Amino acid sequence: AGWGLYSTFISPGDPSVDVVLNGVAEDLVIMKGENGDVYWPTLGINTITSLTDGEGYQIKMGAGNLLEIEGDLIPSDYEMFIPAGWSYIAYLHQEAYGAESMMAPLADNLVILKDGAGSVYWPFIGVNALGGGSGMMSAGLGYQIKVSEDATFSYPDVEESGRFALNATPIYPLTKFAKSTNTGSNMTIGIPMDSWETLPEEGDEIAAYSSTGMLVGSVTYIGDATALTVWGDDITTDEVEGLLDGEEISFELWRKSEDRIETLEIQTWVEGNNVYSVNGIAIAGDISSVVSGMGYEL
Repeated sequence: AGWGLYSTFISPGDPSVDVVLNGVAEDLVIMKGENGDVYWPTLGINTITSLTDGEGYQIKMGAGNLLEIEGDLIPSDYEMFIPAGWSYIAYLHQEAYGAESMMAPLADNLVILKDGAGSVYWPFIGVNALGGGSGMMSAGLGYQIKVSEDATFSYPDVEESGRFALNATPIYPLTKFAKSTNTGSNMTIGIPMDSWETLPEEGDEIAAYSSTGMLVGSVTYIGDATALTVWGDDITTDEVEGLLDGEEISFELWRKSEDRIETLEIQTWVEGNNVYSVNGIAIAGDISSVVSGMGYEL
């Protein structure tokens, strides 16, 4: 139920989306392609028309369901064109493999890779939290990818790839802040280790808020670089469940050992800023913290 990114290594005999998704039609809310095309049954809109081999799709379900697809196997080394900027790709191996190994052919071109839960493989800051912190890419899931230049890509052979992620970034459960809601639209904020004036401890938690005080992102600090996913508004509902384009984001840090919440002040940004944009990328520079009622902590 909710939003996710999906793909298949099967090329169905009839690739029409209304035929392929017929088995889950009663629970399907909307399906989106990389160029903004949609399949929206309740409104009678279908600008996707057919599945394309090698592409991933963003789907929102009203309830969980199981989709079965029959057809021909797409070779795992199927060649895909990836345009500069953002796009969706399918995962074509039948077993899970580490993102670092799978993305090796794009090592000099890859900016960031995201899964449907908003977790990222971000080589620049050394974070690989895909697959719930396993660092793995899995069959059935789709991925959102950003590359610097146009590329032709195919997944490497299994023999050349590890069955385990080389440098996975685990995701620890939250105990203080609530878990943010997946709204199908997000921005990624990177916090390198050398950004902190006063380093958090493992188990401390970082939270992001909208200008109205709504929690829009949360993550547990694990003693390394951090990727914080902040969520925007869900376009398919009338309510505002996340950040709007151009809205400022504020941050808090909970220091577990002292059970104290501090306001984080990001003085400089290496890239981007604390203003929300869909699929935006920002990297924090210098971070100081303010203890409520006590001023700056030195």
